[in-house]
Amino acid sequence: MYLMPSAGCSWRGLGELGGKRSWIDGEMSLRVTAHELGHNFNLLHANTLLCRDGAGAAVSFSPSCAPREYLDPWDVMGAYSPTRHSHAWNLDRLGFLSQANVETVEASGRYELRSALEPSDEPVSLRIPRSRGADGEVQDHLSLDVRESGGVFDAFRLGDPVTTGVGIRLTGAAARPLWTNLLDARPRSADNFFDATLPGGQTFVASGIGITLVAMPAPGRAVVDVTVPPITDSQSPAAPPSLNGERVDTEVRLAWGLSSDDRDVAGYEVYRDGASIGTTYVAGLEDRTATSGAHVYEVAAFDSAGNFSQRSRPFVVAARPAAVSAAAPPPSTPPPSTLPRPTSTDRATPRLRLSSMRRGRGRAIVSVAAADASGIARLVLKIDGRRRKLVLGPRLRYVWSLRGVRRGRHRLMAVAVDRNGNRASKQRLVKLRR
Repeated sequence: MYLMPSAGCSWRGLGELGGKRSWIDGEMSLRVTAHELGHNFNLLHANTLLCRDGAGAAVSFSPSCAPREYLDPWDVMGAYSPTRHSHAWNLDRLGFLSQANVETVEASGRYELRSALEPSDEPVSLRIPRSRGADGEVQDHLSLDVRESGGVFDAFRLGDPVTTGVGIRLTGAAARPLWTNLLDARPRSADNFFDATLPGGQTFVASGIGITLVAMPAPGRAVVDVTVPPITDSQSPAAPPSLNGERVDTEVRLAWGLSSDDRDVAGYEVYRDGASIGTTYVAGLEDRTATSGAHVYEVAAFDSAGNFSQRSRPFVVAARPAAVSAAAPPPSTPPPSTLPRPTSTDRATPRLRLSSMRRGRGRAIVSVAAADASGIARLVLKIDGRRRKLVLGPRLRYVWSLRGVRRGRHRLMAVAVDRNGNRASKQRLVKLRR
């Protein structure tokens, strides 16, 4: 940190984002030095989001919102005095929170959270996915936290709105170094964003998500009811690639490449001469009912929501050559070798193991293994919420290139689905150092 007499710059401090250096221009204050140090730790500015309705009136959230830089009054990455601690989303980016302190809302229900003033194993940061991209990846969250008066920096006055309500911010996905935007849950008040927290008994609504502060049973604690709309999967998988096959004796053996989907691929439907001949959970099928003539095969992938892909490029299997001499009549035709959808009452979830191991410079090896009595249909690996690999089978190996990956904590998640549709997941937090 380079300290300089005032040089008449247009700024009081300047810091390298994710770097090691910062420059202080004439104001050696905690407000400036802590702010620039935050930039060195990859934090961007703590902003507010000013939203208006069609008539121009201030509202908590709308399609017409404009960020106002620096103006979050409750974070060191804002620009106000006195200096405050970081809010919960930034605390997680700094590596201050444990995995138990961060909870992502996947379903409607009642949730509890507490302040980060004292260490605990309770949720401190509550995150509600608000929007997703075409690939299903979360684009931003509504992030909730609660503050408590105490210590040197968060010595709030008695009854300060930040201690009597829940803070709501629009934040990016955890892997993205985006600004944070405080939302005003009391948009009609005269105190602007200095009382922006959601008070007890009131409901905040944005993008179909409802948040109600039920109670604050004790200082630094809150109970909220969250209502989230169901996640609808309307995206179809990609068409299976590279369909090929061959005749072997009296059957046709088919194989194709794995399809991909924004969520998961549940299986494949196989067609012969335009008509379905069965489904399978693996990228191959043996057709034992094909006659001796030529046939056209196609295959389509489907996901667990029932969305079907376009069919693959057709593959033609030539007719079987005529026999040179008379032969005995063929035996009765066996059924096709397909894997029908299971009807088992099996509810046991797969056993799942997730491990990562650093090897060499610039990469990490992530391994996933699963086992189940009915067999494993598929494994999925996600890193920071983004799907990286899908395999149909019980083992997965992924080479994670660390080039350009930010240092700090990253969340690995593996999901296993058995052949009866039972699902298990496991998460692991890893910390990368340069």
